[in-house]
Amino acid sequence: MIYESVIEGKEQLFAMDLDGSNSIQLTHGPDGHEDPAWSPDGQKVALVSDENDFQAIYVMNPDGTGMSRLTDKDSHTIHPNWSPDSKKIIYCSSDDLHPPKKNPSEIYSVDIETKNISTCQPKTRKMPICSSNHIVLASLAYSL
Repeated sequence: MIYESVIEGKEQLFAMDLDGSNSIQLTHGPDGHEDPAWSPDGQKVALVSDENDFQAIYVMNPDGTGMSRLTDKDSHTIHPNWSPDSKKIIYCSSDDLHPPKKNPSEIYSVDIETKNISTCQPKTRKMPICSSNHIVLASLAYSL
């Protein structure tokens, strides 16, 4: 399993066995890393990296190697989730750009190989989940 822990004021990702043994740190450095999501095939982990207060979607191998950015580093992205075939990641634009007020976010998908980004749902107040037949569902609605 993968979990977040704060190290020197920044969230970092760790992996451990389900019984709590064999904990290892997967991410390092000055940037925060959060919102991990395992791919359905178990080959990759999607995450959000916070570079200079901008969030971008990345993928990495389950051991923390091979980190690759999929979205622009200034795109303010959150909540990555995988398509059932592990070929795309769906995610939201940040809803916290004007705290404490929540702003509407948008739902996007990014192709892992081509890095092509598509808008799935503009101006929503929900987070994405992908169904087994690749339909993007919006869930966890909240009020502003």
